[in-house]
Amino acid sequence: MFNYGRAYLERPDAVSLYFPELPLVAGRIRPGTGSATLDELAEAADRIETGQPLSPEMDIALMHGTCIGGARPSNGARRARRR
Repeated sequence: MFNYGRAYLERPDAVSLYFPELPLVAGRIRPGTGSATLDELAEAADRIETGQPLSPEMDIALMHGTCIGGARPSNGARRARRR
């Protein structure tokens, strides 16, 4: 579930964070197509680790919002420097 804050909705410059799934409206917004629960994601991870295929719906949910190219995420881990 997602809910825009009241103060944000009252702003004259408020915009939808992602219009197709999160329209700028008051109240709870249910996830749209391409969303998965934490249990479903855990099950998908188990299936991937054991080499089992995913359902078409889960494949779509996992690929939702991904793209080729663009900015690379930064790595939070660093190798310790030797002295």
